[in-house]
Amino acid sequence: MSARYLLPCQCGHRTEVRPDQAGLEVTCACGAVLRVPTMRGLNSLERVADASVTAARPRAWGPGHAMAFVGAIIVAVGIGWGLLNSKAAGVAEQASIETDRAAHRADIEAASPAQLWIEWSRMPRSLEQIPVGDDQMSQREQFELVRDAQVLAIENQAWVGFGAAALGGIVCLIGIVLSLQRRPAAR
Repeated sequence: MSARYLLPCQCGHRTEVRPDQAGLEVTCACGAVLRVPTMRGLNSLERVADASVTAARPRAWGPGHAMAFVGAIIVAVGIGWGLLNSKAAGVAEQASIETDRAAHRADIEAASPAQLWIEWSRMPRSLEQIPVGDDQMSQREQFELVRDAQVLAIENQAWVGFGAAALGGIVCLIGIVLSLQRRPAAR
């Protein structure tokens, strides 16, 4: 699209001219004949604002877009937090099992054959022989209970992260819906 200029008249009206009219005469709305300046002189005139540039454009970034962006950030952080803690729960559980095995192995290696025979003879041979209802917990049972509670706490943190990711997904979807509703209809 070529540039257009406003040629002023003594009456106050400004007539629109194109570069291809340079050096010609045009008639104002009042009837006066106006001489269009040469190409060099056209640059001193006021330019007509391009309608496509000055038309009100919709904002590129609205509240719906911001909401979708924040939702996406929450999703990413929630998934990261959940994966990190679920991995940590597995590592913690594996580390405590390895520690438990190492402690048992050290006890077995330090015991005499007679002590091992006594311990072996005390071990239950079937599920019916496992004692039930003891009020006192052994150190090992206490250790296992604490370990299980720690692993459960880490797993719960993982689920909190995944829950936050789900909530972020909902926020993101609401933002997308809002941004689509505010989009002006195409003309």
